[in-house]
Amino acid sequence: MADFRKSLLLAAMALAVGVGTASAQTTECIGNNGVPPLLRAEGVTELTGLISFNCPGVVAGGTANITVSVSAPITSQPTEPYLTVASTGVDGYPATYAGTVVGQAVVFNGVVLPTNLASGFTVGIGGVRVNASTVATSPTAGIFSQVNSVITINNVNVPLNPLFVVGYVVPGAAAASITPYSLGGASACSTSPTSLSLASTVYGSINVTESALDADVFKPQGPISTSFDSESGTNLSGNPAFPAQSGTQFAVGLTIPSGITVYLPVTITSTSGSATNVGTAVLVTGPGSTVAVTPTSGLVYSDTGGAAGNLLEVTGTGAAVTYYYNVVTSNASLVENYFIPVFASGAISSGLPSAQVALAPIAGPSTPTTVIPEFAGLISPSSPAYAPLFGTSAPQACQTTLLFPFMTNQAGFDTGFSIAATSTDPTGTENTVANANPGTCTLYFYGDLAPTTAPSVAASPGYIELHSTVSAVAPGFQGYMMAVCDFVYAHGYAFITDGFMGPGRGLSEGYVANVIPLGTRAGSPSTPVGTTGQPEILGH
Repeated sequence: MADFRKSLLLAAMALAVGVGTASAQTTECIGNNGVPPLLRAEGVTELTGLISFNCPGVVAGGTANITVSVSAPITSQPTEPYLTVASTGVDGYPATYAGTVVGQAVVFNGVVLPTNLASGFTVGIGGVRVNASTVATSPTAGIFSQVNSVITINNVNVPLNPLFVVGYVVPGAAAASITPYSLGGASACSTSPTSLSLASTVYGSINVTESALDADVFKPQGPISTSFDSESGTNLSGNPAFPAQSGTQFAVGLTIPSGITVYLPVTITSTSGSATNVGTAVLVTGPGSTVAVTPTSGLVYSDTGGAAGNLLEVTGTGAAVTYYYNVVTSNASLVENYFIPVFASGAISSGLPSAQVALAPIAGPSTPTTVIPEFAGLISPSSPAYAPLFGTSAPQACQTTLLFPFMTNQAGFDTGFSIAATSTDPTGTENTVANANPGTCTLYFYGDLAPTTAPSVAASPGYIELHSTVSAVAPGFQGYMMAVCDFVYAHGYAFITDGFMGPGRGLSEGYVANVIPLGTRAGSPSTPVGTTGQPEILGH
């Protein structure tokens, strides 16, 4: 479907070019530059269409100065624009001339035109790049912004319709999306994994998609000799275009808090509808580089759809970092989507990871640019800020919430309670937080004479259990209590007696505290909120 839409767009553009060509046919030299290419609206170094005109035996020989004026800022490298003159059967041709960029024009001085009037000559001009991001793109009723070139020939009388359309500016990439995934009930206390699975591992994702108007946004480095389907572009009459330093790249910016480790796939593949493995992009060492990063040894992922690959481990420091994916292969006839899964492990104590994405390399302030390709701004200019990479409703790391349904320190009774950190055991569930000193539990009391400030209890050094009494932390209280502990696998026990720590009537009762599963309640004190309206199914 996207291919069909693109075909309609190109057909409409061909009609527009045809109008200019019909006008040119009333002169002696005939322009035949074909259908202009689509230029990406984010592009700073977009290669415009080749200009070609044929003068069939109408001009006496001479030396001309030829100027190409362009309606957008020129960003070609100093040696990139070129002009060729060809004439059948004439010695010394084809001849090639280098252009000089002067403002928004390229000047070719001292172009020698052939004297053979029988065969005439053909002029071709290429290697002209423009900053398409400066051209407004608000297509209305199928009318798109265009980039024009005007040809001026001095010293020699060459009759020519001077106006050429050399590109149509259309939105390149669709708005990129960053999808937050809930951390669910997974423990973020686990150590760095040696094997990750998309089907069961917590992750966020980034999607980058080509515009439906242009299926040739993501391009390899090239050059490709017969088309514009690479960043280096095509060539004319065997004269190579200036080579790009890289393919199209995706800059993935990450802000990763300390204590969290993120894992990025080294290789990603694109899809188009039901088609998979359409294109390939590889994580590289920096912007404009084609050198692939070395994956972290032993780290791989796989999913139920059959995708698999190596991972790069990125340790969070709280500072923003950027990684780059370089497009290696693509399909210019299919609208491609890249899905970038992002994995993570670690303890979330100072916020959640966030991300942004842009076409890259991102242009600097200098003009002309020294890098090909370059792009301006984010793919999603309406949302330039970093977006959450993991859901804000994700559970706090290493946390357990316990419910003690009845606690009292009234009518001569007192309640003692114990909370155990049971994560150190032979089943392999040991985490780095619960050891000789597991952590702290904050106590929330609800009922008669509840304290206005939630007290807390902590384990003594060398112990994996926390012990206290209601009389010690909430004197005179009667009601229920929730304990929010900053470690996983917490379990509690309460004992109510009228003779606690002294003689009594011999009345006593004990029970095991309930564990509140993450996501079954919303709001304090169950800080890791989930969705409301879910049934509460508690265990011990």
